[in-house]
Amino acid sequence: MARRPRILLVAFHFPPGRGSAVFRNRAWANLLSAAGWDVTVLTTTREWYLQATGGVDDELAHTVSPDVDVVRVPFSPQRYRPELGTMSWLQANFTATYTRLTSEWPDRLFPERHALWYPAATAAGLRHVVRRGRRPDLVMATGNPFASYAVARALARTLRTPYVLDFHDAWTLDQYGEKDAFPPGHPAWAWEERVIRGAARVLTVNRPFRDWYAERYPWAADRMRIAENGWATDVMGSMPAPVPVPDGRPLRFGYLGTIRHDLPLEVFAAGWRRARERHPAMRDATFALHGHIGYFAKDADRISATLPFDLPGFELAGPVGHLELAPAFEKLDVLLALLPSTHYLTSAKIYDYAAALRPIVGVHHPRNPTHEVVAGHPWWFPLADLTAGEVERALGEAATAARTIRSEDVAAARAVAARHTWEAHLGPAIDDFTRLVADG
Repeated sequence: MARRPRILLVAFHFPPGRGSAVFRNRAWANLLSAAGWDVTVLTTTREWYLQATGGVDDELAHTVSPDVDVVRVPFSPQRYRPELGTMSWLQANFTATYTRLTSEWPDRLFPERHALWYPAATAAGLRHVVRRGRRPDLVMATGNPFASYAVARALARTLRTPYVLDFHDAWTLDQYGEKDAFPPGHPAWAWEERVIRGAARVLTVNRPFRDWYAERYPWAADRMRIAENGWATDVMGSMPAPVPVPDGRPLRFGYLGTIRHDLPLEVFAAGWRRARERHPAMRDATFALHGHIGYFAKDADRISATLPFDLPGFELAGPVGHLELAPAFEKLDVLLALLPSTHYLTSAKIYDYAAALRPIVGVHHPRNPTHEVVAGHPWWFPLADLTAGEVERALGEAATAARTIRSEDVAAARAVAARHTWEAHLGPAIDDFTRLVADG
């Protein structure tokens, strides 16, 4: 094309928000811009992230390319943090009416609590296109929220342009329970089929996820692609090689990521106690849990009550900004991939772990496909089963590895990391978008 192709990216989760979807969407925007696209991002406001999730990362927002046009759409956070001090006059005084207006009626429009994002973002997107006088060549939406898919479909139909769906999370698949997320006849099924039927491409983050959707919608299988998560070279690209930890210093183990309610902390704690008592390399080892407690602020107290504060060497170390990942990883000797044990979830954080060049203990059932990301990693210590005995064994082996770092293993770890940058995983999809638009 003689001019730069234009894309409208519907990405509710975007800097300065936090969470893995934010990092993926930042990568989409920056890499599309670097590849020669005119990028507009349709997202929500800083205030939503601050009130609903309890925190923002303003420094991360400064890393979005200045060539990316970010359009912020106001959206109420009250369904996520319904505190009296932040309630509107209508909600505080007429609760039943407010609930009907903001929950019950919108749910009939679209079957999720982000339902009002559908009309709000669609209207904002159309206003922006009219104001600029330039129609996009492609519309792309990432989920969740899945109302973004309805936005993409509505914009594309109105503007007569193709659209792409990026399934960062599953919609009708319960990834953690490995079952349908909704009962038969639920409107989510009809909506998902509707948006997939019209999509030019459907992206997923791993093969089990893609295969599930291809089996459910075989008529769309030829339009489905895998675009894995990755790690940011501008954040983790300068990680120094690790050196052997001397015998006289206690090892520092750590987890970096959102502290969810379903991390296998109970099994891990039992294995940790045994390893710390029985393995000489583990003597006086410490365990730092880094991250926000839950994604939404309302969940923090409930999750905090489940944390192992009585565990020897345990420290709740607080959140780490995305731009501070490298120095945080440098302070750790062994990384703990504490994950739910599901066949459909590849942890987004494992890509940062690979880039950190440290021994990694996979604290999850082997059915989790995360192990595929680190295939060939010299310091990957998975469990044969999710038991305290297996945790103890893997911790002991990782501890020994941290004290016996070899140069050839450092080179092998770098080679694994190099396969998993955002450029490596999103680049082929962006090339496909370019061909899609060029072919009309």
